[in-house]
Amino acid sequence: MGSIYHINLVSLSGFCIQGSQCFLAYEYMNRGSLEKILFGNGPVLDWEKRYGIAL
Repeated sequence: MGSIYHINLVSLSGFCIQGSQCFLAYEYMNRGSLEKILFGNGPVLDWEKRYGIAL
């Protein structure tokens, strides 16, 4: 996964597994997280725009 590159995806920088906890580290997103854009109170992407990004 760390070697995948696409303009619409953030890069995986690394991971850590400690006991039963797993962490993924991704590159910094200066416009906020995708979760906030899709489900938060900020600017929301309509379904047409989401579909275009997925394609």
